Amino acid sequence: MTINATINDARHNISYADFYIDADTANATLLTAIDSNFNETSENVTGSIDITNLSDGIYTITIRTNNNLDIWNNQTKTSFTIDTTAPHITLHSLDNDSAIQNGTIIDFTITDLSLANVSYSINSTQQGYSNITNVTLPHPYEINTTDWNESTYVIRIWANDSLGHENSTHYRFTIDDTPPKITGVFHNASGILDQGDILGINMVGDPGISNATFNVNGLVYDQPMDEIASGNYSGNYTVDGIIEIKDAIVTGHLTDEAGNINSSDGPTINIDTNKPRISLLSPANNSHIQNGTMINLTITDIFLVNVIYNYYGTDLPLLSPFDINSTGWNEGQYDITIWANDSLNHISSAIYNITIDDTAPNLTIISPTSGYKTTISTVNISGMTDEDAKLTINNESVTLINGSFSEYRSLVNGENNFIINATDQAGNINSILRTVTKYTTASKTSGGGGGGGGGGTSGEDFYNIAETETRRVSIFKGENVSYSFENTQNPILNIKFTSKVSAGKVASKIELLRNTSTMVDTPPPGKVYQNINIWVGNYGWATEKNIKDMTISFTVPLDWINSNNIDQGSIALFRYNDDSWEQLPTSLTTRNENSITFTSSTPGFSPFAISGETVFTPAVIPTAYHTPAPVATHSSNITSSSQTNEIEPGGKAGTIMLWVLFIIVIIAVTVIIYWKKDEIL
Repeated sequence: MTINATINDARHNISYADFYIDADTANATLLTAIDSNFNETSENVTGSIDITNLSDGIYTITIRTNNNLDIWNNQTKTSFTIDTTAPHITLHSLDNDSAIQNGTIIDFTITDLSLANVSYSINSTQQGYSNITNVTLPHPYEINTTDWNESTYVIRIWANDSLGHENSTHYRFTIDDTPPKITGVFHNASGILDQGDILGINMVGDPGISNATFNVNGLVYDQPMDEIASGNYSGNYTVDGIIEIKDAIVTGHLTDEAGNINSSDGPTINIDTNKPRISLLSPANNSHIQNGTMINLTITDIFLVNVIYNYYGTDLPLLSPFDINSTGWNEGQYDITIWANDSLNHISSAIYNITIDDTAPNLTIISPTSGYKTTISTVNISGMTDEDAKLTINNESVTLINGSFSEYRSLVNGENNFIINATDQAGNINSILRTVTKYTTASKTSGGGGGGGGGGTSGEDFYNIAETETRRVSIFKGENVSYSFENTQNPILNIKFTSKVSAGKVASKIELLRNTSTMVDTPPPGKVYQNINIWVGNYGWATEKNIKDMTISFTVPLDWINSNNIDQGSIALFRYNDDSWEQLPTSLTTRNENSITFTSSTPGFSPFAISGETVFTPAVIPTAYHTPAPVATHSSNITSSSQTNEIEPGGKAGTIMLWVLFIIVIIAVTVIIYWKKDEIL
């Protein structure tokens, strides 16, 4: 191939020219001047391109030139095409000699470097069909079969390029719009299928269909089937997994080469690999309920046959809706066992724990007392209930601390009603009404100087508590328990009892009071040495159900006994119980030069008072004895009322001396009278 070019330089002579193909500068080829010499500003040049070894394609020629000043020009490019082959024709999306549906697009790929023209013709075996010849096929080279009737068609394609190369080929297609026929679908299942059972499916239809499948509705889809005989197709499904399905439809499918599909339903099947499901709707497991509450269950299984439950060792039938009526059940804990089985004897069981509780929770209101009257604008509502109860005051929730509560409420003038409700897990309610009357002016109150309201979890008024002392002891069943108190301000030496149960660490708390407890209605009898609150464990624990042989040891100083002229035999521990004070059995245990120790037995723990009775002392000559200074009633910061006597006996020895002196005086007076009588006589 020859290349010719004209090279011009406005001012300088051309001295050199060459060209190279694409980027192959190493094999550049010289261009020669047509007049044989490069000596002018304009030169016609020529050269030869060897295309012997070049394949079909488009190539770029780059021409370079230089002048006599060794200045290179801007490179000039041009291109040429080598095309030695005919156009290439390919059927793009379908297979030759295949069956297709009416409306399918037949598309081709036709390539050539210099493609010039594409045309086609169509011939058909259909009777009366008019053949199509030499019709131009424009890009993108697609033939639409819409409205083509069922028949076999031969399509011939011609393509030629600008160099005269030509190619042609033909393709065969069959238009098929008729679905295959199915005459029956059958299976081998005679009952309910279980895990591992094999379901066999047979289908009869048109022979020679390569795509035969079956579905089990809601379970499996497009399971393959083999043609085991002409028009007879077979497939299997092995039951596997958790399945519970009833009246599932088995459907067979045949799909021909053109994509036409036919489906047919066979008999239904039943599969059950699952056990019955048992669940408790209400109440919750391990809950407390009242006698008569319905226990609601759900038991589900499509093939459920039988449900029974066990009540006190007796198996009883349970019918839908699977409710158990607890009417007539006694209080106590019940383990209810449920069994359910289905048609294939899959068995499930469940155990639920229910506690029948018809007893309202304990509720003790410590403050205010019934009919309480006050002039202040708030009242403390305190008391104790079961630890697991829910407490409300006038429908407002109250937080419990180990079963105790203490809440302040505002008062208006006149009567204020407070409804205290304790509700247990079973819904049993204990309700107490307290009416508090607020006066606009202070009114006289009776009692031993107790403050209003209660403080802390015990319910005692905070300001009435002088000191507290708490001890904790690990308690085990059958052991003798002893709490020892070391605070010298505390007259309680120890608390002892025998435990009937094991309870872990249990605290005992002593509250030393300034005055009469605010949790009682009346002051204790006699001359009070100390008002005390004693608590052991949480509310309701320290009862004869859990402990026995309860004793309290306490000490009373001789100074207080003597200064208040107390009869030692009258000293006792008093306990407030059922709205009154009761004297506990008290005995003298030991004594020393400073104090006497007593021990009292008690049935429980609550507000207490150490008290004694003042005895009458005969009048004596005032100068006979030294009158001592006033003595503090108790060596602590607790203020107690103490009195100074004109004459202080000084204990038991002092009392004896007084009587001896009294007898001597009587004898002396008698002797003097006798002497005077003799003188007169």
